[in-house]
Amino acid sequence: MKRSGLWLLALLGIVVMSTQALGGDWTEGQFLYKPGMGARGEQEKAKFEAGLDRVADRLVKTIWVGDPNYGPTLPAAVNDIGSAEANLHVPPGIWNIAADLTIPANVNLKPERGATLSVATGKTLTINGELDAGHYQIFTWTGTGAVSFTSQRKIKTAWFGNTAAGINKALTSTPTNTPVVCELPGGTIALGTTSIVMEGAGQTLQGQGNNFAGSYTYGTRLNYLGTSYAIIVGKVGTFTTHATLKDFTLDGGVGSVKTGAKGIRLGFVDPGWARYPCMENVTVRLFTGNGVDVYGSGYGIFRRCQFSYNGGAGMLVGPTPLTTEGGNVNRVESCSFSYNDQEGILFKNGGDWSFVSNDLQGNGYEGFKVLGYASGGVNNLLIESNWFEGNQVDASRTDGYFHLLAPNSYPDLITIRNNNFRGVTNPWNGTTGNKMMSVVGKAVIGPNSYGSFGMGTNREIEAITRANPAQVTLTGHGWATNDYVLLYPITQTGGWSVRLSGVSFKITKVDDDNFTIDCDTTACTDAFSPSSTQKTRKINVPRPWNYCGGGVLHLIGEDLDKWSYYQHTKVIGDFGGWCYADYVVRTTRTTGEEALYEHIINGGTLAGNGAIISDEIQERPRFIKGSRLGRLHIRAEGTKTGTGGNKTIKLYWGTQAIATIGPANNTNSWVIDAWVQMTDATAQVINATTLDASTLAATRTAGTQNLVNDCKVYVTGLAATAGDTITCHSLSIMPQ
Repeated sequence: MKRSGLWLLALLGIVVMSTQALGGDWTEGQFLYKPGMGARGEQEKAKFEAGLDRVADRLVKTIWVGDPNYGPTLPAAVNDIGSAEANLHVPPGIWNIAADLTIPANVNLKPERGATLSVATGKTLTINGELDAGHYQIFTWTGTGAVSFTSQRKIKTAWFGNTAAGINKALTSTPTNTPVVCELPGGTIALGTTSIVMEGAGQTLQGQGNNFAGSYTYGTRLNYLGTSYAIIVGKVGTFTTHATLKDFTLDGGVGSVKTGAKGIRLGFVDPGWARYPCMENVTVRLFTGNGVDVYGSGYGIFRRCQFSYNGGAGMLVGPTPLTTEGGNVNRVESCSFSYNDQEGILFKNGGDWSFVSNDLQGNGYEGFKVLGYASGGVNNLLIESNWFEGNQVDASRTDGYFHLLAPNSYPDLITIRNNNFRGVTNPWNGTTGNKMMSVVGKAVIGPNSYGSFGMGTNREIEAITRANPAQVTLTGHGWATNDYVLLYPITQTGGWSVRLSGVSFKITKVDDDNFTIDCDTTACTDAFSPSSTQKTRKINVPRPWNYCGGGVLHLIGEDLDKWSYYQHTKVIGDFGGWCYADYVVRTTRTTGEEALYEHIINGGTLAGNGAIISDEIQERPRFIKGSRLGRLHIRAEGTKTGTGGNKTIKLYWGTQAIATIGPANNTNSWVIDAWVQMTDATAQVINATTLDASTLAATRTAGTQNLVNDCKVYVTGLAATAGDTITCHSLSIMPQ
């Protein structure tokens, strides 16, 4: 028995010793240490305490209002935190702000769903740090109670409530002229009869998508039923800059019934117009009036928007005459103006605009009407690569059935090219049928296509090369040289859409899977990226044409038998020369001097002292030749971004740099305006003006180019670093 007891004691000792030898483990994340059973000693104790210290250190940065050592109110908790870095959570409940309160930059505020910060009238809650919360309401206020963000650059409008008042409160919650994105939630927001007003610089109102119509419920829908405008951008007496509307549907209907008065007002009469406005992926529909009224816009961009089913026009530019030009270099691209009761686009007044790759169909009046005023405003219009179909369905209209109508001569110049006019049965004359256009005044027209096309099947484009001519890949296309194809839609940016979308081309067959088109795509900025929506089809009966007012008419290819149609054209005027205007945006991609735009004036087409060489139009016109006064007007415009180093822009006349902006390390818009007077074939007098932001400078140069030879006119950019860019939006050359 004694020996047996000794064995049991020895075994128990071994177990105890082995238990003491077992080490502890750290929890996942290494925050807490779990000692082994029976652990002892300073080392084990130190590990355990180190874990507790880590937890405490983390918790002290994640504080809840009402935690131990912090007051039971929001002001008390902020005061107790002091200058320490902390995340301050606000639990559900009503938290009254009865006195002015500032949340310092070292505190990130995190209200939980159900927490309400209620600001008393006359008091301000100032948030210098960041606020982190989802799309739910956080703030309420009485009277003039206010919330002010000093550093937050993205604000959810739902924090202030999903109403027009809440959205307006969000828009005014940041300092004046501070860029901010006000993000709308998904779903419908009922604005009632209250307008949204955007007056600050750099404000963006952005939703979750504009596919919110009919049975589609994806994105954000703002529903306005009032008698004014649903959204007003701008302020009387001052410029509003860089306002952006993006990714939402603006709906004026109750069901499908037009109820709200007007969609969007952009700008006010000078000096209240908007500068650098942007509308992207916005749908405006079912208003009793116009979809958007542009009272004044400079350097604006309207991209991938839809203006449809409105009681007035889809877009009205320049409702009233302006004493000062209502904006320059505005661009409308890849938008739809469809099924409005009146015009798709009504253009009265507004400076220089380009309309490229848009869809205008099913409108009650004209697809596009240029009306103009006798004073102030329509300078130059580019109407290119648009699709016109089924417009002018209202038989009571006295103007006829035109897709495009410009009945007076007030615009300085309209350039109309590469458009497709679908379903045209009588292009120019007669009282019935869908006619193509009537243009009075100075115009450069062509080539365009019209007719009731015989269409083949739409087929997905597999590849397009960056080349001159461009080569298209379409496996087993089955087409022959001299067949015509229509590329539509081409949605890729970087120059592809502008050059190809909605344009018909005669092809040259390379093989069974490839053909070339008469188009130079070398300047497109990126390789073509195929997609299931970018397509082409064969056209059986194309009718392309060219025209220059004051020049002669040129018919292409087999279309000579259609001459009788053109003799009835109402396109009249005395432009009497050639013109080239290009509005494809091009940007520097290197740190060396890089040509952004270049145009070649053919040798022998300019004479000294005002003589006219010719008024002919070339077979595939790059220029329409001739000059009545021996003088040219050259204008280039663009922007600069980045502050990595100096940026320089130059305008060249042949081998001579005739105007220079910079070098300067700034970000702003720029303009070069030059007048070239020919005195003989080898001498010119050149006066140039440069505008860099608000800095104006003038130079005078003696030109020495021999105009018997070709003369290249081009713009270059020189950026010091790869992070800087120089963008040229347009280069136009016009004879005078």
